[in-house]
Amino acid sequence: MAYKIITAERAEQDLDNIPGYMVRSLANPSAAASFANATEACYSDLERTPLADKVDEAAKTVHILRFFFSRQDYEKRI
Repeated sequence: MAYKIITAERAEQDLDNIPGYMVRSLANPSAAASFANATEACYSDLERTPLADKVDEAAKTVHILRFFFSRQDYEKRI
């Protein structure tokens, strides 16, 4: 049975902001496209086999709280 993925509002904002940062600040639209494809693949993988801290096994749900780009200082964003 597939898991349901619940994405927090902050994670949705991250998904909106990261590709824009890659295009505007890094001038790298191909990285933004790769990020979008990798995110989609990640969601598919999580639906089948969740490997995360926020998994509700009883309800078969995965909670995604945030997304981070590797060049971000994620410790300041937690």
